[in-house]
Amino acid sequence: MTEILRRLGNFFDWVLNAAVFVAGFLVAWQTFSVTANTLLRYLFNSPITGVENITEYGILWLTFLAAAWLLKRDKHIRVDLVTNLLGDKTQAIINIINSLMAIVLCVIMLYYGIQVTAELFVTGESDPFKIQGFPKAIPVSIIPFGFLLLTVQFIRKFHSNITYIRKTDLFKKKPTENVTTKEKTI
Repeated sequence: MTEILRRLGNFFDWVLNAAVFVAGFLVAWQTFSVTANTLLRYLFNSPITGVENITEYGILWLTFLAAAWLLKRDKHIRVDLVTNLLGDKTQAIINIINSLMAIVLCVIMLYYGIQVTAELFVTGESDPFKIQGFPKAIPVSIIPFGFLLLTVQFIRKFHSNITYIRKTDLFKKKPTENVTTKEKTI
């Protein structure tokens, strides 16, 4: 069983790395296309049709593609002014509670993301203000995928915090000193 979980973990890490590679490609493409579009518009009065719209979708995609990878590396923005003052035991408990709340939120968003995306695929709806005839389901489909990745990564984070607590024996009583005999008791 442990070998299967290790292989699944390695596969998931590969998926996260592939997703962040695609996100990096999107950033590079957006940088190039917006620059080219700006130059063509101002120099030749001939902009590239649809670049702004595709760039907007690209921002959505790169956000959801990179989020779980950043979570894995603990690179999300967080306010740790208070938690840095807390002990290891309290920090571990806060991390577990945080992971549980995030798992619940991600599962809810995953559920509704799947519903909305499926409905958009069935109806074939397109955005009249974006690229004509381009189905909205394609750019929106990244939302449930991103929340799936985040759900799995928060589960992994929850598990690693539980493992940390077990390995470091944070919940065992510390020995106290007996005043009369100066012996340590548990």
